[in-house]
Amino acid sequence: MNLKQIKKSLSEGKEVFWSNENYQVILDLITNEYLIKCIPNNHIIGLTHKNGRTLNGEENEFFNK
Repeated sequence: MNLKQIKKSLSEGKEVFWSNENYQVILDLITNEYLIKCIPNNHIIGLTHKNGRTLNGEENEFFNK
């Protein structure tokens, strides 16, 4: 999935994951940032690099459940 597809899926209420189901993509409603959250330990990184375009992962690693 590319960045546009990820954002669209989240806006439609779909769950999006990176690599496996331990890494869920979320939208932080307070900061309005897209993030990748590690469910087992609650570690969070940005969905993209600081440029807001480059994903922290390969497009083919993101998927809907």
